[in-house]
Amino acid sequence: MEELWRDLERADFAKFYQVSNLGRVRRKAGRDCCGRMRPERVIRSHVTGRYRQVLLSADRVKWMPFVHRLVAAAFLPREIGRTDVNHRNGNKLDNRVENLEWVSKSENQIHAAACGLLPTGERSRLAKLTALKVLSIRARHAGGEGFAALAAEFSVTPSCIFSIVKRKSWKQLQPS
Repeated sequence: MEELWRDLERADFAKFYQVSNLGRVRRKAGRDCCGRMRPERVIRSHVTGRYRQVLLSADRVKWMPFVHRLVAAAFLPREIGRTDVNHRNGNKLDNRVENLEWVSKSENQIHAAACGLLPTGERSRLAKLTALKVLSIRARHAGGEGFAALAAEFSVTPSCIFSIVKRKSWKQLQPS
């Protein structure tokens, strides 16, 4: 695929930097503040929170945008209500334009869950229970124990026990 370059969307940086459809950012050739010629060069990106980011500087202003957002803004038409940029293949380091799309926040969450990018069950940072405890709750409720007693024992609310028993939460967990 041929690499295409476009100026950045942000006007104060557009005269100095460009982004490519392959997910690279470069500084344009031109004169520096002292009048010396500086060559065109690709800016090295670094990974922050699983996304590629670049440090850009123009007229003493620093900016650290995410590369995927620069690519999407330069190459993809925006739609009203779609403010997030989704990586179609789930790889947050793959910033090629064909891997990106504008989505709504809810569409982004649905895609992340479908790709297994969101931690669920006991991998969730909010989880109070383990898979073993959930299976125990289901078995004991089937044996006749009530919601309130189970909730008190496992330090959760009765509505949490109800959701577990009715498989509204921990849906992915099946008895072995």
